[in-house]
Amino acid sequence: MRMMTACKPAIGALLLWLAIQPATAHPAHELLVQRKTAELEAQPYRAELYLQRGELHRDHEEFDEAAADYRRARELDPALPGLALAEAALHLDLDDAAGAIAKLDAVLAADPRNLDALTLRGRALSAAGRHDEAAVDLGRGIEAGLGMAPLSPEMYLRHARALTASTPPRPDAALETLERGLAELGRPISLELAALRVEIEAKRIDAALQRVDRLAAGANRPAGWLERRGEILESAGRPGEAQAAYTAVLEAHRALPATKQGSAAVRERENRVRLSLRRLQSLQPTHSENPR
Repeated sequence: MRMMTACKPAIGALLLWLAIQPATAHPAHELLVQRKTAELEAQPYRAELYLQRGELHRDHEEFDEAAADYRRARELDPALPGLALAEAALHLDLDDAAGAIAKLDAVLAADPRNLDALTLRGRALSAAGRHDEAAVDLGRGIEAGLGMAPLSPEMYLRHARALTASTPPRPDAALETLERGLAELGRPISLELAALRVEIEAKRIDAALQRVDRLAAGANRPAGWLERRGEILESAGRPGEAQAAYTAVLEAHRALPATKQGSAAVRERENRVRLSLRRLQSLQPTHSENPR
């Protein structure tokens, strides 16, 4: 908000200063840390300020500094809200899944529907290879988050990954959570692509093709989806249909405006498709005449 109300010369001076900083400098982060440090110098007894500065450090991957601030916050107020979650997140950042899980077990014992704790513990359990338990936590997290602010696509993606990594894999449940996310969030492409991967890995080729066809029908330029259709069919051992899909890509390119036909992306896709067509044609059996 300050940037929006500042006068134009001040904005220009700031942009110039940012432009001449070394590539490794992060002035905005440093300024925030400096401000928080100044607050702490004035009020060194406030545990929440140490937590806030620690989060700034952790977000910038300054993990030693973050750990020191969390330790000081805990000395001042062991029951500080949010502190255990921050400590767990730091454990996870440091690839210490067991440490994160231990912290989060305590948080969830006191607050079983804590969305942030369920999400973090789900991530930590996945990192520890405990995918079945991760799927439970992430599913509970989705339930806890419904009715609040919209969940991110990443929440549904993590849940689906845990389900497909479970023993045995659970593709039906993974597709169910992805379709739920698609309905809740307005069909983001990240969830469509994840569902497509699940269908392909589960050998549900017809379902995958139906998804690709729907996405192609809604696309302004469907050539990319037509190429994907060809790849799926080729991998499924359906060469005739794959050839038809690849040929449709070339036809879609010919329908583009002349200014678009020569673009690098179009040329690259066309080269890939022509290679695929040649590969499929080389696999076709040759029929020699029978001797009389």
